Amino acid sequence: MDISDTTPVDIQGDVRPISRRRVLLGGSTLALLQNGIRMVIAFASVPLMIGYLGKERYGLWMITLTTLSFVNFFDAGLTPALKNRMAEAFGKQDSDRFRFYSSGSILLGLCILGVGLVLSLFLPFVNWSYYLKIADPVCRRETLPLILVVFVTTVIRVAFVQIETIYAARLQIALTKFYEIISSIFGFLLLLVGIFLKVGLPLLAFLIVVPRILSGFILLGRLYLYDKSLILPEPFAFPKLLKETIPMSMAFLGIKFCEMAIIMLPNLFIVHFLSLAKVTTFNVAYRLATVPLLVTTSILPVFWPVFTVAWSRGEKLWLRKRLTLLCVATLFSIGIYTCLMGMFGPWVVKIWTRGQVSASGGILLGLGIFAAINSCFFWVSTFLHSISDFRFEFVCHLVWVILLAVLAWFLTPSLNLIGLTIAMSASLMFAGLIPMLKRTRWRLSG
Repeated sequence: MDISDTTPVDIQGDVRPISRRRVLLGGSTLALLQNGIRMVIAFASVPLMIGYLGKERYGLWMITLTTLSFVNFFDAGLTPALKNRMAEAFGKQDSDRFRFYSSGSILLGLCILGVGLVLSLFLPFVNWSYYLKIADPVCRRETLPLILVVFVTTVIRVAFVQIETIYAARLQIALTKFYEIISSIFGFLLLLVGIFLKVGLPLLAFLIVVPRILSGFILLGRLYLYDKSLILPEPFAFPKLLKETIPMSMAFLGIKFCEMAIIMLPNLFIVHFLSLAKVTTFNVAYRLATVPLLVTTSILPVFWPVFTVAWSRGEKLWLRKRLTLLCVATLFSIGIYTCLMGMFGPWVVKIWTRGQVSASGGILLGLGIFAAINSCFFWVSTFLHSISDFRFEFVCHLVWVILLAVLAWFLTPSLNLIGLTIAMSASLMFAGLIPMLKRTRWRLSG
């Protein structure tokens, strides 16, 4: 049977035909539209924020976001396990099983909110300015309020991911992407309002994420109106659900820990060996050099549940063809973009930031190479995610973290930001992409 022919259950348990080809096309189109809007907003907002905040305060914002990235694994690795289980139940038209996992996902979201709010009470007792090496007086005053705002709003957003997971498992990714587009636009408008009113950095950070939080409530309301049994928590069934999903979630939790370290390490090495201003330079260059990578990451959630259904049906040939095509296409497009950024990127950065930030072509070229490697890594990783091969992925991520730390420690002091980009690319290639490609080829053999 072709992957496009299927009759999954709808949200009330009815049966209606739906084409996965249409799901991929519609979901990817909206995802690309969302990504395009986000890129335009990012290009417009970065010079606005740097001009309004200054390099030190903008650097504080970036280091805060990376430092608090650990909040993203508050789900204990259960989210992907639940998504895979719901997608399998959806493909098999098992509405009762789907409701079992969806209600458990909502209960998980409530647990994340509870844990996050409790932990937020202890944040004021940490000397963040000392650990982040904040010297500027204005930055020191805003550090704790910014930490609290970013932490609490991130907790809420992570909790709402459980709602989006239900839609994703039902192959309704286009709907969530539509709300994300609206949220991005309103977030940018609120950013402009905040700059016009000259609000502080903590309030500015809050205004940007408010629309995303409100969209989460809207999606929750839609689920309740369609079928409230999907979102009503069943506490007594939760232990059974945990027993089934914890083995997978523990490995994925390890992946999340590693991803947190991978996100944090570059900025932390820059702060340690270079300066806070260099954090701004690195992040601006990274945003510009990895623009095509945003296209890839925007459509990955569309393919994940479809890969899960295809794997459960034994559609290995379809998976091999799609993965090969996707890897080659993204690698080719990012390669062209990287060459252009190596030649014209420094000029673009100066115009983009109105001369406040400068980045060499070598830095942009190095980050572009990293983006090209990362694009292929994302595709094979998404496939391995979809079939719950989390243990192997965890080992690869752990080796990646160790290799990145070792290479960055030796290369950053001597080669500056270029050395850091070399460390990022080499560690990803040898610890992540190569072993995962071999694993994917083995999985899809036969």
